[in-house]
Amino acid sequence: METGGINQSTKANLILGWDGVVLRWICTNDGRVEEFGQVDDVAEWTALADRFKQAEQVTLTRLFPEVTLMPAAVAEGIEEAILTLHHGVRSEGCRGFLSQRLGEELSLIEGGHGREVELLNTSWPKARWASVALGWLEAQSQLASTGENAVTVSVLAGTNRAMMCRFDAGSLSWCTVTDDMEGSGVLYHCVNAMVRDGIKIESSDVQIKLGGVESMTLELKQQFNRFFESVEAEPTPWNWIVSQPEPAGDWDALFFANH
Repeated sequence: METGGINQSTKANLILGWDGVVLRWICTNDGRVEEFGQVDDVAEWTALADRFKQAEQVTLTRLFPEVTLMPAAVAEGIEEAILTLHHGVRSEGCRGFLSQRLGEELSLIEGGHGREVELLNTSWPKARWASVALGWLEAQSQLASTGENAVTVSVLAGTNRAMMCRFDAGSLSWCTVTDDMEGSGVLYHCVNAMVRDGIKIESSDVQIKLGGVESMTLELKQQFNRFFESVEAEPTPWNWIVSQPEPAGDWDALFFANH
């Protein structure tokens, strides 16, 4: 089973994230972004690999994948069966990532995004896999444990999908990924999960943290402000030394492969 993070200080670090439609990539040096881009055609992956064949480290990730959390002792060796049971469809090339920060030996299992996931291994045979989802959850866990609020809800919004999670008294209570990006879909996923668990949404002891695509977070901030007093939009986590892409938030998610 793999761990979810890599050393961000490594020079010439190429991080690639496949979301099922496009492959986004970012090249960093000592934690600073030097180049970025996206590839829309799988046939062009080989050319991208040739371009960065001198990279000291290459990391592969899924962006906004299907996810399930289970005790590692239970999940070991049956990750695909668990993900299929929880999500109702067979997931190609699922992987388990071990976390020591979210509890006692928890495994995050992620899958989805089609058969192309395995083609990433063909184009970058020496690359290692990391989990953006796990890195993001662990980062939110750290924020929740140092915050003053009893309940912390975090959202990482991409153009087409969003990850959401909630920590109650510093412990992970709920997480999910959705493509319900129209209207107030993300808001109602969060609110409905709180209501199901008996949390009063009008409580002043709830903090909302929003990150990702700026246009999305600004819209989400307006929506969440209707229900919650404390709503914060987080800035981009990257140190950009080149002009940021538009929307930068789709590349921001790759930061958490380094967490």
